[in-house]
Amino acid sequence: MAQLVEVREPGLPARTAVIDGVVEVGRDASGILLSDPETSRRHAALTSVEDFLTVRDLGSTNGTTVNGNPIQAETLLEPGDIVGVGDVRIVVIGLLTDDPTDSAPTDTNLPVGQVDTEELPSGGAAPAGPGAGGPGGAGPGPGGPGAAGPGAGSRGLGEPAAGGPGAGGPGTGGPGTGGPGTAGPGAGGRGQALGSARVGDPQPGSAGAGAGGAGSASAPIPRVGEPAPNVPAAGRAQVPTPPQPAVGSAAVGSASVSPAPASDGPPRPALGSAQVPVPVAGRAAVTPGPTPQPPQYDGAAAEGSAFQTGQPLLPLRPALEEMVAKETDAAVLRYRRGSAGEAAVSAYATAVKRARKRLAGLGSEPWGVKPQICLVDPFPDPDDPGSILTSGTVVDAARGEIFVVVTAESPPEPPERPLALFFGAALPAGRDVELLIEGYGLHLCGVPSADPYLAEIDEERGLPPLVRAEGELRTLMALSFVRFLLERGTEADLWKVFTTSRPGQVDLTVQEIYGTGLSGLEEQWLRSLEVEEDKVRITAFLRLAGRYLRPYIRREVEIGFYLLIELAFVAVFPFAFSRMINEVTQPNPNFDYILQLIGLLAGTFAISLLAELRRNYVSAFVSSSIVRALRMQMFAGLQSLTARWYNARKQGDILSRLLSDVGMLEQGLSNAVREGLFQSLTLIVSGIVLLQLNWILGLIVLTGAPIVAFIYRRLDGPALKRSKAVQENVGALVSVAAESYQAHAVVQAFGLENEERSRFGRASDRLFKRQLSLQLFSGLFDLSVDAVVTTLRLITLVVGSYLVIKGSLSVGDFAAAITQIATVVGPVTALTGIGQQIQTSTGALFRVNEILGAKPEIDDHPQATPLPPVRREIRLADISFSYDGDRPTLRGVDVTIKAGTKVAFVGPTGAGKSSTLQLIMRFYDPDRGAVLFDGRDIRGATLASLRGQLGVVFQETFLFDGTLRDNIGLGRLGASPEEIEKAARAAQLHEYITTLPRGYDTPVGERGVRLSGGQRQRLALARALLRDPAVLLLDEATSALDPRTERLVAETLESVSSGRTLIAVTHRLTSIVDYDQIYVLESGQIVEQGTHDELVALGGVYADLWAEQNGLPRPSETAGDDVVDPAGALAQVPFFAGLDDAELRIVAASLREIRLERGDTLPARTGQLAVVVRGQGRVFAPDPTGRAVQVAELGPGQVFGLGALLGDDTAAELRADRRMELGILTEQALYALATRLPAVAAALNARRSPSAPLGGERLSQVRMLPPELRRLPPAS
Repeated sequence: MAQLVEVREPGLPARTAVIDGVVEVGRDASGILLSDPETSRRHAALTSVEDFLTVRDLGSTNGTTVNGNPIQAETLLEPGDIVGVGDVRIVVIGLLTDDPTDSAPTDTNLPVGQVDTEELPSGGAAPAGPGAGGPGGAGPGPGGPGAAGPGAGSRGLGEPAAGGPGAGGPGTGGPGTGGPGTAGPGAGGRGQALGSARVGDPQPGSAGAGAGGAGSASAPIPRVGEPAPNVPAAGRAQVPTPPQPAVGSAAVGSASVSPAPASDGPPRPALGSAQVPVPVAGRAAVTPGPTPQPPQYDGAAAEGSAFQTGQPLLPLRPALEEMVAKETDAAVLRYRRGSAGEAAVSAYATAVKRARKRLAGLGSEPWGVKPQICLVDPFPDPDDPGSILTSGTVVDAARGEIFVVVTAESPPEPPERPLALFFGAALPAGRDVELLIEGYGLHLCGVPSADPYLAEIDEERGLPPLVRAEGELRTLMALSFVRFLLERGTEADLWKVFTTSRPGQVDLTVQEIYGTGLSGLEEQWLRSLEVEEDKVRITAFLRLAGRYLRPYIRREVEIGFYLLIELAFVAVFPFAFSRMINEVTQPNPNFDYILQLIGLLAGTFAISLLAELRRNYVSAFVSSSIVRALRMQMFAGLQSLTARWYNARKQGDILSRLLSDVGMLEQGLSNAVREGLFQSLTLIVSGIVLLQLNWILGLIVLTGAPIVAFIYRRLDGPALKRSKAVQENVGALVSVAAESYQAHAVVQAFGLENEERSRFGRASDRLFKRQLSLQLFSGLFDLSVDAVVTTLRLITLVVGSYLVIKGSLSVGDFAAAITQIATVVGPVTALTGIGQQIQTSTGALFRVNEILGAKPEIDDHPQATPLPPVRREIRLADISFSYDGDRPTLRGVDVTIKAGTKVAFVGPTGAGKSSTLQLIMRFYDPDRGAVLFDGRDIRGATLASLRGQLGVVFQETFLFDGTLRDNIGLGRLGASPEEIEKAARAAQLHEYITTLPRGYDTPVGERGVRLSGGQRQRLALARALLRDPAVLLLDEATSALDPRTERLVAETLESVSSGRTLIAVTHRLTSIVDYDQIYVLESGQIVEQGTHDELVALGGVYADLWAEQNGLPRPSETAGDDVVDPAGALAQVPFFAGLDDAELRIVAASLREIRLERGDTLPARTGQLAVVVRGQGRVFAPDPTGRAVQVAELGPGQVFGLGALLGDDTAAELRADRRMELGILTEQALYALATRLPAVAAALNARRSPSAPLGGERLSQVRMLPPELRRLPPAS
């Protein structure tokens, strides 16, 4: 059937043409020509068969495009498609019918879309006559221009588009995206169309009515991403016109019949006149203008419209000027009379004023900027215009508006968060720190901590990164993270992040303030959720001390005895002093009696002094012993922790915990053991003595104890926070120093000395500030205690003097009471100082507990038994593994390694090669599957017996600071010098050692810095060979060797591997050419396996790696490059076996081209038929055990997915061995072809094939084919 197209050339009027059969597009000097035999240069061919129109490129210099996309094969066209040939555009209009009223003239000079009005019959509904206005139509595509004629129109993203009046011209509705296109009025009436569509969905519009009445029509929704055809009005139909470029104004904002005003804000979803902003754009202090009125709709709504008859309309945003305004210094609050907002406005105004003062650090000053806060009834959700917000808040900083829903059951939320977002939007990096600002606003509101809830989620399924969190979880995570930052620093630090960060550079500001970037802080925050802080309060510290004091109970009894001796002086002195004063004040004092009292005090003091000296020694011994035991326990715990734990932490931080933090604990324990008990008993004894002297003065002085305790309690939390911050910054400083030390060569080579000095200086400054903050806080505490003590002394002097004058108190007792004040308050002050020291130590204990409480992921099972040396095989059984639980490193790896063989794992970087060795050594356990030694799961064996039969050479060789003999001897402790020398000879290291002055006793230096990379690697190999292992693991063991040494080491390995299982991971394929089996890993999966010769002949991944290392052409760049005709391949498919060549080309033109890179997969469950046009791949399907096995190899001309297309629920997938180009036929396209092509319909009608069985029992397919049957025969 013939098809109608329109040809557009630059500088020439548009013209229509009919395509019937094959029409070739050529060019001569005068312009583009269609099927002109005199034209020698042909660019493209248009083919019309039945109801289909296709295009194919004939070698055009610049190629042929469809809707701007270059085509590689024959492509099916639909109405509205635009074919590009050079600078010529050919627009597909549609089928040309035999009905003269259903087609347009094919040879006319009229502009596209216009017809001769003289041909119209009288009385019919017809398009408008031509006029000055020209056509008005909406433009295609998401976010495309909304077009009107010379009369202005508007179009908003995702909302109804209104065409302005086209004065005298036809109003033709064009395609709209996310909403209907609305035609402007024609000369004789007004046409209008309403269509419902989700935001972002293409939707056709409708043509306006001509001179005779209003008409409207609808059309099918076009494919996503393609322009929608215009639909003519009812009556005498004209040929649909292609989309026209926009003429007039295109405004973002509301939909209105009249031209929409220009908007200075961000795009906002709109429904009718209900404008609802989305958070949060740049802030502007604005006064709201008049709210646009909603459009008025005449008659019944169009079918499918959101405004169908009888359906309630969504509430609209109230016009601000119609609301009552209450202006305050802080904001303008608006509400509707009689609403719930009116009842809440007064209290909310006070809360807003208070919130603005609290937000002063965010730039909420000056007060001249007043947001419009609207306390409103429920309104449409800006994120889901079809639903209603019945609670919550929307901030539109660009327009200076905040909408707060207020109902009887939903009071307004506190204003801190909305105002924080409002003023934060004006900051330089407001968009980048918006999440932190929201969390800060919630913190100011006093929202309860959600840490227990977040910790539970993190333990169950893991928390997502902050930037990927959504909904309420995102809000709670932001709140918790902001509070974590406030604990690490101060509020001023957080304000500095908000106000000084530049767009895109927030991380630099955060590093400067906190010492690490946002990602590092987020990791620390997540770890903090795992530890409950109440476990490291003072009580926990004392419990820790009690637990470690138990082995020293006899020493503690000795300390208690010395304490009693010391307290004897404390008890005796007040009474002796009182009697001395009373005796002195007598008319005839007895001086001998005074001397006796002084002698008693001197003797008691001497004994107390000796007891104190001995007590201090014993206390120091006990506290130092406890700290030594604690440090040993920490270090022992570190030895059992896995690499996963170490990878999540910095070296300097761990060293700081082991040394600095434990040192802080030593001070705290020493004070608690040596001074804490003594001062407590002193306070008790002094209080009793003071009460004995005078109970009134005693009560006055003793009131100071609870007052000081109250002050201590109030300052406990802030002190702990500052103590933790100091310890963390000590760890950060040590980390910087350790990194700079290890990277000194890189620092000097790149001239980074000044940068490192600056980095260390910034870390020192942060530590200085935290230490200063802690000291200032401690000074505040000391000042408070001194004030209490001084006040008590003054009160005691006044009351005591009065009692002496009244005769109720002797002068001696008064003097003794005055001296006893210091004895009572002194222990209180000392105890508070000890408490401060314990607070500081508790901050260290918090960090120490992370190590003490860390549970090793890899440990011996309670029923673990020794593992005998492997004799038969090592199997990785269906292994899947991930380091972080998110990104898989290994997927479905299943290999069997025979004992005594040499195997290698190779593949691109990051393929998972080294991970296989880590699992064999049980540094990690697999997420799924098991590692089996002779059929036994290594998780049930002791670690010592497993690793005792493994010899390992790591990619990065670590040497200890000792001699060559010491480092080789670590392979087997107690080895003889002869055995060490034999291992060195085997590793080709002995000759080098004999040239050294000290031979095997030569120091290697810290980390082996005195040896070259190759020498260190040979030493590591010697260490592994000394172990005489049953299994030798080589992780890039020859990567640092020169070719000659590599060849010598290879010869050594050949000789020493006899009787051993050798498993190597390497990039250097020349070292494994003689291995018994090679496994090729790519993206965590075994993609190839075999010997070197077999894999090279296969021409796959291994062959590519081999070619790259040897300077040969990559097989993937030369093999599989044959391109087949999809039509010929389709002829092998049962559906299309009865089609002729022309029909097969129609089907081929319906194929959608996709590309698979090497390693990409295409599941069969997508229900698509895939024709391999170029490249090679393999088909994998699960066997009866669920393990994926290879069942076929596909090349150009073969098809995949036929069973799934017919409804078979198969788990097969196609995996590309190299880049593949596929032609995809979807189920929808297949059934669409069936409506046009009888042969396809017949195949789908379940007609029995002559070769089909008549009955029998159906057996399930078993996909366990041998390798020789896994390759399909090539397509004919």
